[in-house]
Amino acid sequence: IQLLGGYDIEWGGALLMKPARLEFSYATGGAGAAAASRGAAGSDAGGARQAAEHLALYRSSNGTWERIGGTTDPSADRVSLAITAPGTYALFVETGVISGPGTLSSLAFTPRVFSPTGAFADRELGISFTLGRAAPVTVRVYSRSGRLIREVVAGQTMNAGANLVRWDGRDRNGGYAADGMYLVTVEALGWTERKTLAVVR
Repeated sequence: IQLLGGYDIEWGGALLMKPARLEFSYATGGAGAAAASRGAAGSDAGGARQAAEHLALYRSSNGTWERIGGTTDPSADRVSLAITAPGTYALFVETGVISGPGTLSSLAFTPRVFSPTGAFADRELGISFTLGRAAPVTVRVYSRSGRLIREVVAGQTMNAGANLVRWDGRDRNGGYAADGMYLVTVEALGWTERKTLAVVR
């Protein structure tokens, strides 16, 4: 069930050297009301919450909508993911269960180097990955010596398809991580993906 009209996203003839971060904002009440009116949510009280758990972004390709995925953040009323292809993107409420191979893949960062204090580059890191089916996900950041800096996500269930979580560059005590290289791990479906990144303050 399509919730919002599609948006054409293009970057001309430019060639992307890394994924672009795409975020769709929605009004929780509006999404819940729309879903409820179409029979996808049960009640006004729980409709918005239920709808948010089943939101996904689709891309139109040759007139056919293709499911891409997306990570829903109900606290911010947004769905986020990383994209690599231009096209028409729209937000849908899904009424069925999406399943596929039990794999974890396509770990990437946007940007690869970031500055939590805002002195250089972006203040926030987007960590994107793809799930073959819905599953609990754990994302951790480690120092080069192997010390745990931050558990960004701990066992949060995410939908099949492309997903994106954010790290604000802070450690477990709320302070900013020091300059240097860090290792990010994503665990899901019995798989672990690892990749390094740089923090510049």
